Amino acid sequence: MGTGTELVSTTFGTNDETLEGGIYSTINYLTIAIGKTLTLDGKGIDGSWIFNIANYLTFSANSTVILEGVTDKSTIIWNVLGDKTGLAGYITGAEARGYINNHLF
Repeated sequence: MGTGTELVSTTFGTNDETLEGGIYSTINYLTIAIGKTLTLDGKGIDGSWIFNIANYLTFSANSTVILEGVTDKSTIIWNVLGDKTGLAGYITGAEARGYINNHLF
């Protein structure tokens, strides 16, 4: 499967963001900032998202991941590859969807 699209911004926080299905990678971390929304838009087909995160993943307080235009066959996978500090974290009030694969040393 390749690395897909390299995420330029690794903090979704200035604005709410929308991503279509695909593979998204970052060589660092991925954070959804306090009170922000990441919308995953399947465009009415079997959209799938794979996030390859080299360090850590954080869903900040009251952040939300929502799905639009998806089917029952749509999937979301968060691969948190991690280094010595790699982790996946939820803060109070965060809402997310998908499978989180977390590797800790």
